[in-house]
Amino acid sequence: MKGTEPKSIIKKSVRERFYLEFSAYHCEWMRELVRQYKERGIFPIYPTQIIEYYPEKADKDIAVFAALCMTWNNETEIQQIATMRKILGTHPFEWFRNREFVTLSTESIRKTAIEGFSVDAGWKIARCYDMLYTLCKRDGKIVLPSQVFLRGKFDTFCDDVAQACNIKEISFKGSVAELVLRTSDGIGRSVWGNISRGVKSPFKRAIENFVAQWFPYWNPRVWSLREVAALMRMEHNYDIFYAWLAYNDLLEANYDACKHYEEIYKTWFENADLRPRYAWCGSRGVLPEIKFKNYE
Repeated sequence: MKGTEPKSIIKKSVRERFYLEFSAYHCEWMRELVRQYKERGIFPIYPTQIIEYYPEKADKDIAVFAALCMTWNNETEIQQIATMRKILGTHPFEWFRNREFVTLSTESIRKTAIEGFSVDAGWKIARCYDMLYTLCKRDGKIVLPSQVFLRGKFDTFCDDVAQACNIKEISFKGSVAELVLRTSDGIGRSVWGNISRGVKSPFKRAIENFVAQWFPYWNPRVWSLREVAALMRMEHNYDIFYAWLAYNDLLEANYDACKHYEEIYKTWFENADLRPRYAWCGSRGVLPEIKFKNYE
């Protein structure tokens, strides 16, 4: 019948309406979890933190690209950052403008392990910056990456670098870098200005599992991550990333309460059990207390 919605669209709409009703208090709690996590200001060590060592914006703009060439989550991030600081020098922009990165691709360097990196890291760093240099060269002058990527195309650059240099997890690395460069909250430093509305959430398998835990309907062919963020009433699309980080910290601080809540949430959802506010919140509710581990 003309004008009738396809069954798949109707099914999606029905599920969204139920989720919005069912998860109201959970999502309220999740937003507060994210707020307190950002406010606390303690985040995992990501190689993008290399920019913190440079006061000048131009130097930050160049230094952050070194993070794409580093190995993440292997407990040598601090060592890699220290090594890259030695390579980049006091003013990474001058190092970049003078094409000093080419020395990393010489035969003698190619066969030498850079401290904290894999043996073949030198040529990858050189290739990454050479590709960036090509984009930044305009009318005989070198402009900042912030001007080059003002209207996007950063994803494309990251994909090209990954292919040319055989760099793994480039999507996650690039998305975290964009958070640092384009946002001002959490790990954001607004190096490229604060344009948070268009910034997507970093995403990888662990975050996908997190999304599926709280949005059991999750299917990337049906819902985009942006749509899920909206259904979860997140302030920003990328707050799914912070919710994942925050919940992991909460698990560490209060594992039993969090696991108990996960089981109750799953049971209520599967049974379409719409409970009143008091069943979720307050002293009688199932929501875990938001109290992170004290690192002091």
